[in-house]
Amino acid sequence: MEDEQFDRLQNRLRAYGETDRPVEGERLVREALLSHPDDTDLLGWLAIMLGMQDRWTEGLDVLDDALAMAPDDDRLHWIRSTLLFETGDCAGAVATIDRAVELDPEDVGNLQKQAALLAAEHRFDEAEAVARRALERDPANAELLAVVGVCARQRGDIDAAVEALAESLRHDPGQADVWKLLGLMQLLRGRARPSIEALRNAVGVDPSMNLASYLAWPITNTAWRPRWLLPLAAALTLLGGLDGGWGTACRVAAGAVIAGALADAARWPFLGGSTSWRALRVSSRWQWLSFVGGSALLLGISALLAIALFTGATAAAWWAVPAVAALWAIGTLEMSMGPDEDYDLPLATRLRENLAYWIGADIAIARRAVKIASRKRPSM
Repeated sequence: MEDEQFDRLQNRLRAYGETDRPVEGERLVREALLSHPDDTDLLGWLAIMLGMQDRWTEGLDVLDDALAMAPDDDRLHWIRSTLLFETGDCAGAVATIDRAVELDPEDVGNLQKQAALLAAEHRFDEAEAVARRALERDPANAELLAVVGVCARQRGDIDAAVEALAESLRHDPGQADVWKLLGLMQLLRGRARPSIEALRNAVGVDPSMNLASYLAWPITNTAWRPRWLLPLAAALTLLGGLDGGWGTACRVAAGAVIAGALADAARWPFLGGSTSWRALRVSSRWQWLSFVGGSALLLGISALLAIALFTGATAAAWWAVPAVAALWAIGTLEMSMGPDEDYDLPLATRLRENLAYWIGADIAIARRAVKIASRKRPSM
């Protein structure tokens, strides 16, 4: 096929890919292959069109034929890594993209895919190193910046994650998943209004997103926000039974912590504004349980501790222990059972992952972010 003719064909295929018309693209490629059956570029395009229709196995078979003729074509390895990832073979996808990088270590698209797949394997340090190396060549690459943001979150640097995600969106504001991630990161920073704004933008880009559970979080935070303060207040209340100045100091400190917990919880239902209240109305019963049951527990624990302080019966603070445990359970259930289009996992798996979330290993967020950095299709 002549270069000019092939260029026109590629332009049409790119248009089909960008407008999500893979069936027409497949038909066009198969017509061209009738006269050029050994053209590996055409076979690569056929694999792409098959992959866009979720026909991963057929696409991999096509690529096997193409790679038998052109084993050193890094673009074919790039496509193969994408299809392998979609079939669930993440380790095979990483090995394949490693080969593509070996063949062309300067190609940003190869490095971008490698970083995304390493993140999918939870090899976040390696993923961030690759992403930063690629950013030296393409500092405005929005997908690479998103990977850096996810990796920063995994090492516990939420501020760096927010900075990277915001920079990614500055270069490409049309990334609904990145807006969603930024909203979650702002929630983790305790900033309700920026979180709501980011989640609204996510819905603006992709109206099909089901974000009610997240938009209602500033209100449901009422239940789990003070989870660290209440055990501290209970411990100080128990120590308030000591004689002398130490006991008095502990009782005063316990009262201050209880007041601080209530004040911090009370402000959250108002920070999200009307958007959060509307979202809560259409959210799952578990979020209502989180808000109503959690708020009742919060007030009950605070009242119990306050009575223990004022009456001097500080040993009653032991009753706060099971109540705080129930508060944690409600928060974990609410996160695990709320409506989320990405949560198609068994309940036991979701509970385990959300327990990890509480201690800073937010694997669920990383898994969603891998989708962001895996969208680039090569120019054949």
